[in-house]
Order: sequence, then structure tokens, then C-alpha cells
Amino acid sequence: MMGRVMQRGEQVGRFTIDKVLSRGSFANAYRAFSADGTPVFLKQYLLSPLETPWFEPWRVHQEELWTRVESSVRELTYQRLGFFLADKLHNVARMGTLALNPPGYFQAYEFVSGVRHIGAGLVGGDDEGTGLSLEERLRIARIFVLAIRRLHDADIIHTDLKPDNVVLRPDRSIAAGYKVQLVDLDWSLLAGRRPPWDAATGTWEMGVVGTDGWFSPEHLLGTTPIKASDIFTTGLILYQLLGAKHPYNRPGGYDRLGIMGYSASPPELNVPWLSDADQRRSAEAIHATLNPDPKARPTAAELFHSLKAMAPPPVKAVPKPPVAPPAPPTPKVAAAVARDAAVTEAKPIRLIGPDGTALESRTTLILNQPLLARLGEDAMHWDQVEQCRVECDADGWSVVPRSGPRNATTVNGLEVTSPTRLIPGDVIAVGNVAKGIFKLPLKVQ
Repeated sequence: MMGRVMQRGEQVGRFTIDKVLSRGSFANAYRAFSADGTPVFLKQYLLSPLETPWFEPWRVHQEELWTRVESSVRELTYQRLGFFLADKLHNVARMGTLALNPPGYFQAYEFVSGVRHIGAGLVGGDDEGTGLSLEERLRIARIFVLAIRRLHDADIIHTDLKPDNVVLRPDRSIAAGYKVQLVDLDWSLLAGRRPPWDAATGTWEMGVVGTDGWFSPEHLLGTTPIKASDIFTTGLILYQLLGAKHPYNRPGGYDRLGIMGYSASPPELNVPWLSDADQRRSAEAIHATLNPDPKARPTAAELFHSLKAMAPPPVKAVPKPPVAPPAPPTPKVAAAVARDAAVTEAKPIRLIGPDGTALESRTTLILNQPLLARLGEDAMHWDQVEQCRVECDADGWSVVPRSGPRNATTVNGLEVTSPTRLIPGDVIAVGNVAKGIFKLPLKVQ
């Protein structure tokens, strides 16, 4: 083993360690910042290239895996920023080279805040306090299985599926409100190829890669996982998501004998809009994912089709009764409305980006990544949902910051935490005041 736990403030290549997120037997994880203040997720591998003969083939395997991910299924996981070796003596990143006494090999990924994984209170029914309706859990199940289908279509096998590795990332641009992403692809395989770590001996030299409680029969037998192995673990997750319980978790631990004997019963779905016959067929489709014979399990495409058939019927629109016209406003209300309308009409706000592109509005603007993306790539530093809002009242325009975004909202280089009146010439941006870093400044006009 190599590497040590990095401490806050230490430099790793072009990144500065901010916080230790987790420690493991194969890797440690950190939150770090790049020189411009962008947060990143760093993973430090504890395997030594000098002591592990298959380490270099594994590194090459990772490069090919990520080339395939980025060309085919990039949206299914976090963006990877690079794989590098950090030199302990000089604190530099050098691709593919070995330095004296390095703290380890690292991979850097985008750091995403505001995500939830299926294991964080999302598994189970409403009676377990998740707050999710059956319709919501079915929607999560469908987009999760669709993600597995897309991964398998690219001939990638995850091998370590579990609720903690399936995250829901907020995305207001799609109807579901979030998209599923699969994380932790360190030991994912390319279908039809033997992994580098067992190429020499035909056995898993480092042990079975996976998580106890989520092993497939292939994991338990010590054979190389295949696509059907992912399907087995997908079935375990669907049992919890839709049936409210894991079929093989027992007080004494993971029921390995039960797995090999196919002792699980079909899940109890309780989908009120399905007939008894359709409900049985849906439960049997999920039950088939746990067949000990991998050839008898459905493919991800077949499983997705079964879940799609469970969707609730479309709601028929109910005609609304005619509404009586509103009473005319009192003179006082009419005067106030006219005054506010006049202010808004007379004073539209324009926000000018660094390249001269402008946003203009006479109503409230919610400033976020999607809205500002056309003003420049630095929009990525603004919150994806809402960084702040710019709104108007009878006295003029104000910026109203929202608590929660990872970067501060600033006006003229000062952080604002409460509604702040704007005047022409003010500059709204996000950044780190202490470090003097400000991203995508917008000039008020």
C-alpha cells in the first residue's frame, strides 16, 4: 500500500485539500479547490505501482473506460477531470510518471452539491418516512434502470452497484426534476474483457470487488461479473425501492445460501392502478432479476419495459367551472397597481455580461446556471437552481441572495446576504471575497 491521508491546506497537483470526505481500504476521498476556487472531488488510490504488478494495466484500463464513458454515456456520471500522480517533493501533477515517495495516484472529478443517493432515506415506502409517493418511486426506478441500460449498451459493467452509488442530481430542465447518475466506476469492467487484476492468474487477486449485502451470485462464486451481475444487484435495489425491503438481508447478515437457492419471494408492489394479473406480471419481472442463473435474468432493456408498463394512467383533465369576472379594484388598489406598473415599465433592468451580451427584464429574474450559460462558461460557478434573484418594487431593483449555493453572491466585490438595492453601474458576481475571486460579473444598467 502507498499514500497517506492528506491534510487540509496541502497541495495535490494544482488542487488544495479542503476536507477529508472518507477513508477506505483502496482509496481516500477529499473535497479540494482548484486555483480559481472551483471545488473538485479528489480520489486518492492507496495501491502501490511498485507492489502491484497490474496497477499500470489498471490505469490504462481506466483511461479506456473513461474514453468510452465520455463518448457514449457522459451524462450518466460525474465529469472526470483527470488521472494523475502527485509528486510529494515538488507538488506537481505529471501524467503517467512515477515520482519518489509520492502521496499517491489521484483522479479528479467535478464536485456536485445538492445530490441525494437512493440510500439516503429514499429507499422504502411512505410508511418508512421517505416522503416519496409511489409514483415518484416508480419514476426513480425507471430512470435508474434506463441508466443501467445505457451503461450496458456501451458495454460497461458497473460491478459495484448499491444505493449509495446511485445518486439523484437536481435538473430543472427535465420533467422528472432530477436525473440519475451512477458513481464509483473504479472497478467497472469492459464487457468481454478480463479485468487487468485477474489477467495473469484467472482469479481475483485483490478479492471480489463489490459491497457485502449487494453481491451477485457471480461475486459470491468468485467469477468475473457480467452484465447480468449488475441486473441482479439492480433487482435488490428495486425490491427496496418498490417493495420496501431487501429480500436477502437477515439479522445474521447477507443470506448467501438464500441467494444461491433463489429463496426470495416476488416483491409486494401494491400498485393500485394495476389489475391483479398485471401486478403479478410486474412482480415476477423484478423477481426474475434474482435468478441464480444469469442467463435467466432479464436484460436492462427488458426490465425497463416491465417498469414502463407499471406507470400510472394519464390523468384526464377535468373541465373547470366558469369563473365570475373579478370585481373592479378599489381606487386605492388601482392607483397602486398603476404606479408599480409605471415603475416597472419605466425602469427595465439590463445585466451586461463580460462579452457585452445582455439580459433584459421587466419582471423578476432568477439567476442560475441555465439562464446565464449564454453569457459565458463561468456560469458554471453559479448555482444550478437559484443563486439569487433580481426583483423590482415601487422603489427600484434589488438583488436577493439565496443561502445554500457553494459560492457567495457579491455586489461590487462585497458578499451580500440580504436584499440589496441596485443602482446603474453595480456589478453582481459570484465568488470568494477573501481570495478576490469573482466569476461572470454582470454589470447593472
